[in-house]
Amino acid sequence: MKDRILETADRLFYLQGIRAVGVDTIAAEIGISKRTLYNHFPSKDALISAYLARRFVAPRPSQKPPAEQILGNMNHYLFDELRFGASGSVETGHDHEKGVFPEVQVLFNPFGYDPAGDWKEQLSHPRIHLGTSIGTAGSASQLYSGLSWTMTYSSKIFTEAGFGGVVHNGNLIDEKGQGPQPNLH
Repeated sequence: MKDRILETADRLFYLQGIRAVGVDTIAAEIGISKRTLYNHFPSKDALISAYLARRFVAPRPSQKPPAEQILGNMNHYLFDELRFGASGSVETGHDHEKGVFPEVQVLFNPFGYDPAGDWKEQLSHPRIHLGTSIGTAGSASQLYSGLSWTMTYSSKIFTEAGFGGVVHNGNLIDEKGQGPQPNLH
C-alpha cells in the first residue's frame, strides 16, 4: 500500500505540483481513506519527504570540473556556449553610460555551427545569441538577442559579428539633446 501511495503521489505531484495536491486527492485517487494514508505517512510533510527521497539520485564521485559535473551533457541540449564578462563605456558626456556593465551571453547552435569547419562552413551556420548587460552606476541595462557569425582561428582566438535587437531602460537623449549614436557591442 505504501508503494501505491508513493506512486500516486509521485504522479500527482509531478502533474499538478506539490502544493496543489492535498492528501484527500491522493487518497481519493487510490480509493482509500485519509486515515489509511495517515497510517503509512503521519503527515503530508512525511509523504513529501518520502516522495523526494524516492526521486533523489546520489551523485557519483567524479574528477570532472564542478561546472561539468553540474551541467553534465545539458549544455549540449540547452546551449552551445555560455559567456561571462564586463564592459565599460569610453564615450564621455552620457550619464547613462557610467560604470561597469557585467554581462552574460548564451549562444545556441540550432544551425550546426562547427568551430573545426573551414571558414565558409563556419560563416554559413550562425548561432543565436541572447544576452544582458547590467548597468552598475544607475546606468542603462539591456537585454539583447540576434544572430552571431563566428570565425574560429584557434581554441582561444576568434572573430565574431552579430546582428540583432536590444531592449533597454536607458535614456535615449543625452544632456546635449542628442539621440543614440551607432556603436558596436
